[in-house]
Amino acid sequence: MKFNELKNMSTTTIRAKITSIMVRFLLWLALAIMIGVVLMKVVSYGSARYACHTRWVESTLEYKYTLRGGCLLKLDNGWLPSSNYRVQ
Repeated sequence: MKFNELKNMSTTTIRAKITSIMVRFLLWLALAIMIGVVLMKVVSYGSARYACHTRWVESTLEYKYTLRGGCLLKLDNGWLPSSNYRVQ
């Protein structure tokens, strides 16, 4: 927008344009933050799943990683968190 165009606008119109720009900026910022949080969660999930795999791949126990339960081992009495299992 050129300065000559601003001179011909009323104060209310200028304020409305500035408000519109600020709202768009805040929406884009919120979107960028949400995408960043989702990416961090995806990386964290992948890292934890890989750590579970590397720790239990050579054992004879069946294992899996879930979002709610974390690293789980299948024992006789069902799936238990791997943090509760002691390797002898």
